[in-house]
Order: sequence, then structure tokens, then C-alpha cells
Amino acid sequence: MFVEEAAWIAARLAALDLPPGTRVLDIGSSTLEYRTVRQPHITELVHKPLLARGCTIDCADLKEGEGVDLVVDLSRPGLPASVFARPYDLVICSNILEHVVDRGTFIGNVLRFCAAGGALLCTVPRTFPHHADPIDTMYRPTADELARFILERAAGRVEAAGILRIDDWSYYDYRPGRILDYLLARSLRMRLRWHLVPLRWKVSCVLLRIAGPG
Repeated sequence: MFVEEAAWIAARLAALDLPPGTRVLDIGSSTLEYRTVRQPHITELVHKPLLARGCTIDCADLKEGEGVDLVVDLSRPGLPASVFARPYDLVICSNILEHVVDRGTFIGNVLRFCAAGGALLCTVPRTFPHHADPIDTMYRPTADELARFILERAAGRVEAAGILRIDDWSYYDYRPGRILDYLLARSLRMRLRWHLVPLRWKVSCVLLRIAGPG
């Protein structure tokens, strides 16, 4: 999750009516170390404000680790109903769909976690280099395409949607095979930002109010 992305999420969630006791599920948010050391903005901008409002947060991931409350492979069809026994008022699913081959099964399982009338916040890269984790299908939807994909599987409405541009040059440090990223970083440092604006990475973000299964 990028800092700009976390800030967008924080702003959208701040506008939601989330009373104390609101149950939140953050899917794919990895371990406590990842959320507090490698990407501390997840904790500072997203989790801490929710906790301050009296929300409870569970973190789900594919792999076990400290700070992972629910270990589950949501790409598997036919998961037992017991996995989804306690619905959540808010579900966050950030930058996962591009790593899933069967996106329909995955998002269908995500929606099973959503309480009727609850919210689903989902983000996916719009323009971003290939990054295998462990795979990258290069799924790069617009915000409208992402919303349609989800709402084909559940009744609901779009509360907010947009495409974020990632301007923080620290994300564009050189790595082998990523020469365009390196050139972009140089352009930012040299304040020639307008040259490569179209090449900057972008993220599609949607916040949906889920009425129930479609």
C-alpha cells in the first residue's frame, strides 16, 4: 500500500459512520511487522484512527504470522460457511486482485465477509510494473471497471471512487530491470516532473456500500 493510497483510504473511512464496536476486516495486510515497520502508514493512517473510534480490527492473510488473526486462502472455491460465520461491517481489500488467477471466486469470498449494509473498500494498481507475489496477472482496471466487477456479484452502490497518482519519488528507486522507474525518480529529483507524469504509477480505489448478495 502506498502512502497516498493509505491517505485516500483514511479520508474515505473518516467520512463513514462507524460507531464503537464496528467490526473491520483487513484482507492481505500481512504481519504486524509489515504493517508497523515496512509500511507503517498502514497502521498510522488506516488502523490507528479506526481503533481510536472504537472499532475492532481483524487481519486476514494467506500465511501465518504475528498479527495475522485469520489465515485463509480466499481464492479457494467452496470454503465452509464457518469461515464467514461472523460478518464484518467494513472490509478492506488492498492490492490483492492482481495476484489472483480466479478473481471471481476471490471477490465472491470477500463479499461473504461483508455484512448487509456494510462497506467494502478495494484498491488495485491501475498502472504499475509487473510484481510477482508470487504471481502478477497484470490486472489493471480503472476504478469504474473495478466497481462493476464487484457489483456484478453483490447488490450495492458506489460511495467513492478514483484513480490516485503516486508522486512520492522514494517509490521509484532503481532496481535491476526497472530503468523507467529509475529515470522517473531522476526526473522527480531534478524537478522535471512534467516530463514523465504519464508514466507515474496509479492506483484504482473504490468504496462500496454492500446491500447483500446479488
